Amino acid sequence: MQDKQGIPWWLGVSYKGIGQYDLQDKLKPRKLFQWKQLENLYFREKKFAVEVNNPHRRAVTKRTFGQTGLVIHSWYASHSLIKTIWAMAISQHQFYLDMKQTK
Repeated sequence: MQDKQGIPWWLGVSYKGIGQYDLQDKLKPRKLFQWKQLENLYFREKKFAVEVNNPHRRAVTKRTFGQTGLVIHSWYASHSLIKTIWAMAISQHQFYLDMKQTK
């Protein structure tokens, strides 16, 4: 899987969120996008993207007509791999939301 710049990464989906790992280090994620930060998960063809709510980043955009802290992170791979990762991420995120509701 690669990012926009063509840099290869591993992605991991867990109960904590989506982790982005260096190819040489699958134990400690370079970035962890926690479920509580994620606003949207989507895929199209060979692209998987997450919209992350980042309260430290505020910007005015034409699309939102106001302030937003959303940052989009994207990765690219084969259609079947992207769709599988998206399906796993959706299931884990739903599990997170269900557990949050029961507390």
